[in-house]
Amino acid sequence: MASAGANVTDCSWDYAACLMNPWDGPLACYPDSFALPSTRFRVRKVFDIKVGEIGTTGSGYGFISVDPILAMANNLQSVFWTDGSATYTGDSFVQAGTGVVTGALGQGTIANADYASTSTQGRVVSVGVRAWYTGSIMSCAGQILAYESPDHQNLTNLTWGDLSSRPGVHLVPVAAGRKFHVRSSGPKNPAERDYSISPSGTSTGAFLGLLISAPKNLTFTAEVSVVYEVVGQRNLNPSPTKQDAVGLSHVNTVFNALGPQGFSSAFSDSSIWPRLISGVSSVAKVALGMSAAAATPAVSSILTSLRTPGLGVLPRVLM
Repeated sequence: MASAGANVTDCSWDYAACLMNPWDGPLACYPDSFALPSTRFRVRKVFDIKVGEIGTTGSGYGFISVDPILAMANNLQSVFWTDGSATYTGDSFVQAGTGVVTGALGQGTIANADYASTSTQGRVVSVGVRAWYTGSIMSCAGQILAYESPDHQNLTNLTWGDLSSRPGVHLVPVAAGRKFHVRSSGPKNPAERDYSISPSGTSTGAFLGLLISAPKNLTFTAEVSVVYEVVGQRNLNPSPTKQDAVGLSHVNTVFNALGPQGFSSAFSDSSIWPRLISGVSSVAKVALGMSAAAATPAVSSILTSLRTPGLGVLPRVLM
């Protein structure tokens, strides 16, 4: 039969597309058995990174990392990077020290204390960091290491030498005009599936980021994007959702089967989408195709009038 296979809902496809493209993809929810009508937010920050120097070697390191749980509060420092305001002399991810600056993703409407005082709860749906070289072509050099903690624990004090030797980690040459990214492959500990009433109380630290090894003073522009959903008193603009344990299991199985660091940076999107399509019903494939297209900014603008947030494509499009 044409409909044989898992009948994954459009909410799960939107979730997959949101994980694939947290910067421009659908504003999805986490479609588990406790998915509720929720208000979804996308918060972002764009800034410059600069490589420091270790000793007098002429080269050093720069980095950016993000704590997406803290990013749900507009007044918590959730992003950490080297901006060149002072020379960073380390070779690891850290959250404080000479040459390290921090920032909040302030576009959200809820402060940390407001969660408890208004009985509001939130959980992260997706997060991603991407960066691109902004210096001269003649000076372009170095390597970038993208890393997502496999259990979403703090990256602080993990060095280039330590991370570069771990399974699945790829070192990518810096190239002009190319965007380098790292993104979350979904919850990696049970607490991340729960709605939290205290971002500061449930954070495990900045668990993904980009570490750069390059000649000193090389510059990059970076963009952080975090998508999260809230329920409770601050759930002022709830979007419909669907509880889809089958679809969520399918998406998680595909992403987790890519191996260590496979989803975060190593596998190309063009090789992941066919894996998501495999083994699902024909109706689900249509919904997936539209969610995949919606994850691409150029196509997203065309489909905007045909989509309902959280529900994927309207039924009339599937007919």
